[in-house]
Amino acid sequence: MFMTKIYEDCKDIKNVLYLIKQIIIGSEYYNMANYSICGIDCDSCKFKIEQNCKGCKTVEGKVFWGECDLYKCNSQKNQDHCGKCSQFPCDMLKEWASSENPERIDNLRKL
Repeated sequence: MFMTKIYEDCKDIKNVLYLIKQIIIGSEYYNMANYSICGIDCDSCKFKIEQNCKGCKTVEGKVFWGECDLYKCNSQKNQDHCGKCSQFPCDMLKEWASSENPERIDNLRKL
């Protein structure tokens, strides 16, 4: 029961943070600091808490589930993120977005 309450409180906090970010995104201030190479909002990602994920940039693409191909691709092209790529959005990014965090492509368009 106690953990359920904490989880629910965290969900509420995440919703508030998400709304604040939407306001910021609507303004001219929008940066990549809290976003993954492929556009995931790391602060809102469930894996930050569930897997203690530090984010791909912090661990240089060697995330909790293995080595990230999207991170490797961006590194090889010397790009900040997928949104800078001439092939954006590529098939690999579309495939990843279709299975998890579909908002990532929209996030990258705003950067």
